[in-house]
Amino acid sequence: MTLLSLLRLEPALQPHAACARCAFFDSGAATIESQFPGLSSLSSGYASVRDGDGLCTKHLRLLRATSACAEFAPK
Repeated sequence: MTLLSLLRLEPALQPHAACARCAFFDSGAATIESQFPGLSSLSSGYASVRDGDGLCTKHLRLLRATSACAEFAPK
């Protein structure tokens, strides 16, 4: 088996499997603010620096929209 064929088997390494397209990913500002109390005192969940970042409800982590993992589930 070649390296390229192994990479094709791993969904986290495929661009279409990005968190932004995952059913577990929530990039809503209200969701982020509700999960991180006090965030609004520093900034806001609506901040432009947040870009497309969001909360992974599977792993309970704040992630970039371009992140990926092996537990990707299409929306």
